[in-house]
Amino acid sequence: MLMNISDCKLIDLPKIHDPRGNLTFIETGQHVPFEIKRVYYLYDVPGYYTPINNCIN
Repeated sequence: MLMNISDCKLIDLPKIHDPRGNLTFIETGQHVPFEIKRVYYLYDVPGYYTPINNCIN
């Protein structure tokens, strides 16, 4: 089945707020109508935060 640009749509994705950075994830059947393995985005991570800080805390 061929699709064209009029078949596209915006998808609202969850955003989990955290002082260490924000997390957004995508799940099959919940957010997209096709199978995916795993997708997540970490963003707005403060410059002073490193994975070592996470291990110590």
